[in-house]
Amino acid sequence: MTKDRIEVFCDTNYLVFSHGPRVHPCTIIGFSWRGDADHPLVAGDFTRQFLPDHVASWGLNANFMSFVTSRNCWYLAPEVEQAIAAIKAVTAGSRIITYGSSMGGYAAVNLSTALNADYFFALSPMSTIFDPFMAEIKDFRFSQDRDLLSNTRDGIARGDHADRRGLIVYDDKHVHDAKHAEVILSQTRSEALTVSFSGHPSMNSLNRIFPLRDILAAIVDGSVDAQSLQAHINTVVPDLPETLAGAMQSFPRFLDIIDKRPDRLGPEAFQSAVTTLTKAENTHAITKAMIDKVARAAVAANCWEFAHSTYIQTVWHLGLAYESLGLTQDAVAYAKANLPESTLTAFMARR
Repeated sequence: MTKDRIEVFCDTNYLVFSHGPRVHPCTIIGFSWRGDADHPLVAGDFTRQFLPDHVASWGLNANFMSFVTSRNCWYLAPEVEQAIAAIKAVTAGSRIITYGSSMGGYAAVNLSTALNADYFFALSPMSTIFDPFMAEIKDFRFSQDRDLLSNTRDGIARGDHADRRGLIVYDDKHVHDAKHAEVILSQTRSEALTVSFSGHPSMNSLNRIFPLRDILAAIVDGSVDAQSLQAHINTVVPDLPETLAGAMQSFPRFLDIIDKRPDRLGPEAFQSAVTTLTKAENTHAITKAMIDKVARAAVAANCWEFAHSTYIQTVWHLGLAYESLGLTQDAVAYAKANLPESTLTAFMARR
């Protein structure tokens, strides 16, 4: 623990701590994102802290608390009840706001009732990770997690949080995230912000358009206006790299950004680009030079520190893009140079 952290709860699965003393009537609780499947998580490794240590410098009228998990347990491990009890003991009388992205977004919604949260702010949240819903929408993500977990506490689709208010953010072009959002919106009293082509998660794109800190500030003081936020988002989204990469007609502008402003490229831009490059209906308009430029830029980009699994997916799909043009040798060479051994074996085995 650093000197500014005050431990609230700790076991092998969960670590809860406050960022400094409690001085405000509102407390924001931040939840961990999911760890990369290619990076085995060790029990007791609490490095996936969503709220930064300097969060107190944001100047919000709120206390901050980190609820960190050491594993991809989706806050469903049984000890979560003990952690929640410890949190409630030190936040009694405080207005609670839950906050997270992806797995953390799921937790922000799914633990909102247990924590008696007044509001949740969830970025690209799942509504569940379990079948039959995941099978119905053909969402094959997180299968290695759910096989080890119980759905006893999986309560969003059951309507366990029907009276909870909140704001969810998601990519309405993302085939799976949009379906999860529909469930959450129907089973809670939440509003939505859509950020087209922002990928999963939508956090990076939204933060460039409208700082998350400012949205949190509005949530804290009760002035958040989803309609106004959406109107502003809609004016900015068309010129984002991820939007330009999402359609063949604007793809040349995306390639121009690669040449002139590679610092503007994030994981979501490459996600959008590989989707465009692997669509069958686009094959006639795609050239090897296009794929080469995106492939080189993806490897050279310095945006992957917290998105390793997205990098692997990007490289994999760029290999598929080469294959779609019949460039098998290029696909193999690119995969061999940039995929980890376990993923490379899978890539080669399906050919």
